[in-house]
Amino acid sequence: LLAYASAIIGRERMAATFSGIVFGETNSLIHIGNTRIYAVQGKYLKQLTNDHTTYHALLLRGFRAEAELCNKSEITACFGGGTAKLFTPDIKEISGFSELIITSDGIHDYTDIDCMEEIICSGKSFPEIADALMQKALSHGSCDDMSILIAKR
Repeated sequence: LLAYASAIIGRERMAATFSGIVFGETNSLIHIGNTRIYAVQGKYLKQLTNDHTTYHALLLRGFRAEAELCNKSEITACFGGGTAKLFTPDIKEISGFSELIITSDGIHDYTDIDCMEEIICSGKSFPEIADALMQKALSHGSCDDMSILIAKR
């Protein structure tokens, strides 16, 4: 990413976030940035990752007023970003989940959790769920990238 971005004028600080799931003898997730992984538990979603953003860092430190004033999408850990500084992604084992959802901030920043749960647990097919989540985010003003992955074991 660093080599690619450095070759494009004005894009030298290009960065990428990543969330992934590895299914095997042990199930694991890997995460860096502000994409999210949720587990579906009955009719509810459980967020398994924490956002690597200035907003989340300020909230963790108890600075709620400052968090509300900051750029909520500013990431604090990523791949790339114009520097060779290596951020370590979160890697952890997960168990007990048969359905997982990965969303980019273009989805979850524009669709509240109650609405996401309603759509995901609607009984619709996976493509219909993804489309409904994208339509909801668009209707709430999302102009960011919108990625959704639904994994079922």
